[in-house]
Amino acid sequence: MKHFRAMDFQDVPAFMSELGRIDTIAAASLRFLILTAARTGEVIGARWNEVDWNERTWTVPAVRAKTKRNHVVPLSTWALAVLQEMEPLRSSADDFIFPGRTGAGQSCMTLLSLLQRRMKRAACVHGFRSCFRDWCGDEGDVPRDLAEAALAHVIKDATERAYRRKTAVERRRRVMQQWCDYILPPAPTEIVNIEEARRGRATAA
Repeated sequence: MKHFRAMDFQDVPAFMSELGRIDTIAAASLRFLILTAARTGEVIGARWNEVDWNERTWTVPAVRAKTKRNHVVPLSTWALAVLQEMEPLRSSADDFIFPGRTGAGQSCMTLLSLLQRRMKRAACVHGFRSCFRDWCGDEGDVPRDLAEAALAHVIKDATERAYRRKTAVERRRRVMQQWCDYILPPAPTEIVNIEEARRGRATAA
């Protein structure tokens, strides 16, 4: 198993505060990655039609998921706020949430450059998943099955995999919000449903 360099999870709140002062698409995508404990490829390839504003979820399609299965990610308040921040750059449902310069998604090297060159951290982007997992075990008191489900890890044991067929989205929602509350101050009190807002603007026009 390949191990990725990661900062201590206790250092993530200060890092997120510093990251929040950088006003770039790369910084926004890195914040979203940390908040969702997602893989780099999942985030940089994310599109608006994968977000369900009513359910407050983001579904990573099987074609882009390491497990080759759809992975439903419950979105915390700050994860939703990041999406609101990116919405003005969107023109259609097929658009990348975090667009790159060429019209495709952000490059994984862009995130790595932000982390290591601009922010002078020796950690790897993928290491933030380890931060989340360490927090689950050491601080969040999160049951192992929920932590593994949040990370979209494949369960090798067939009996356990069959027993835990349900994704436990609502239980994971509480976990992701607790992680959010640990690494960031309270989010804006009102999270706008972007889909409803867009429909309202279209009707008014």
